[in-house]
Amino acid sequence: MTDGVRGLGRIDRIIWSLIAGVAAFDLVAAPFAGFTVAWHSFLAPLGATAALLAGQFFYRHRRRDLRLAGALGTTAQIIAFAAVAAPLSYLAASCAHFPNCDRWLELADEALGFDWFAILDWLKAHPTLAYILRIIYSTLMLQVLVAVLALALSGRVAELRAFAISFMAMTLVVIALSTPWPAQGPWVVHHLVGKDGLVPPASAGAWPLMAGLRDGTVRTLMAAGADGVITFPSLHMALAVTVTAALWPIRSVRWFVVALNTLMTMSIPIEGSHYLVDMLSGSAVALAAHAFARRLTAPHASPLATARDIGTEIAPASVPLR
Repeated sequence: MTDGVRGLGRIDRIIWSLIAGVAAFDLVAAPFAGFTVAWHSFLAPLGATAALLAGQFFYRHRRRDLRLAGALGTTAQIIAFAAVAAPLSYLAASCAHFPNCDRWLELADEALGFDWFAILDWLKAHPTLAYILRIIYSTLMLQVLVAVLALALSGRVAELRAFAISFMAMTLVVIALSTPWPAQGPWVVHHLVGKDGLVPPASAGAWPLMAGLRDGTVRTLMAAGADGVITFPSLHMALAVTVTAALWPIRSVRWFVVALNTLMTMSIPIEGSHYLVDMLSGSAVALAAHAFARRLTAPHASPLATARDIGTEIAPASVPLR
């Protein structure tokens, strides 16, 4: 076994150890915070993770297809991590002794010259564009899947690990920052729902959950069916930056992803009920996590060399994406 393969194996063990550590923290913290665990909500992620890992084993040791093995394994890691990170975000949001920091975020936006209400008024005057932006806002998890497939089909097995690590590191930092600096977002703070015929944004379904976590009426941790409860920093913005950075080296999809996530950025203040400061901080966290992940995986980042190390032949029909 080559040093490259051993290195990738070590990275995989780091990823799975991180997932196990978050899961252990959830289980230990839940009873102390007065939460119960909705075990049934973990069945679907657990089943999907097991099936994907079985597929990874088959294509790594039986059919010897590095691309498929990488895609299946990374997807399993992301699903497993999301299942344990969602309860962690609920635990963070329940720390009610930290006051909401919306006023400070609004003051920061004012200092930057950002007018949230001007954007809302402009989208009210352009309902077709507002509808398109709402659809784009909902594409983020699909983009994550596309990123995994694109990196796998291009033979970038080390970059797949980098994407998984940056995804996890970014999420954990965002959750950590949201704990002492919780926020509700402009829609909730200014009681905008129902005013002037405004259509509630895509994030509106999570507002009762956020309130329940803060006042103690919601005390159930779940995986499948969990909603986003973080305002500052913007996890949506951080994930859009993470996907864009991961796909930037692939020329065939680079500019499409940049264009799509530029529109995503336009949707986030209204559909996500975010301040500009939320988005800037989310972007900064994502770029730092991406740099950290690339540095960690850089010694193993040659897709063709790694393919030869594993023993996978690259068929003419499977030319890496460029």
